[in-house]
This record gives sequence, C-alpha cells and structure tokens, in this order.
Amino acid sequence: MRTLKRKQYRSWTVEEEEALAAGVAKYGLSNWKTILQDPTLAPCLTRKSCEDLMNKWRNLTSRVSDQKLMTMSPKVNRVVTAHLEAINARRNESASAERKKKRGV
Repeated sequence: MRTLKRKQYRSWTVEEEEALAAGVAKYGLSNWKTILQDPTLAPCLTRKSCEDLMNKWRNLTSRVSDQKLMTMSPKVNRVVTAHLEAINARRNESASAERKKKRGV
C-alpha cells in the first residue's frame, strides 16, 4: 500500500501576500489559475497552488480586525480593505432593497 506524502507547510512571505493581493485586484476573485499564470506574479508564487491562494485570501479577509490590518503590508491592506468595503456596500444595498420590498415601495 502506497502512502501519500503530505505537503510540507511553508509560511507565506510578504512578497507572496502582495503578489496575491495584486492578482486579486487585477483579475478578481476565483481566478486563481490566471493569477498563477500571470508572468509578473508567477515568480513570487512558484510554490503555491490555486487552493493555497484561495485559502490564503479567505484567511486574509475573514474576521479582519484593526489589529490584523495593521500587521499586513500596505499593499495587501489596501486590497483587502477595498474588497471588504465592496462586500459591505453590496450587503447594505441588499438590505435596503429588502426593507423597501417589505414596505411595499
């Protein structure tokens, strides 16, 4: 019986996080393969898979506190903040539409 070797975990560097943020800013969410194929970003992300990018982005944007934002590099902070603001704007628009619908407006 063959045993599968588990991939050894490697911490993300600041350069890798910045490349991921630049890729999300340029190509949007869920375009992980495109980000890995980008000639300007690929050199920084050689040891990362699409799944690694997806998981890291999820971790960067979930449960973001002011303290967590302060530990991010300015480039990553800018992209993550813009992403979260867009999500909040969509939520507010949706909630407003629901309230109008309930009122019959």
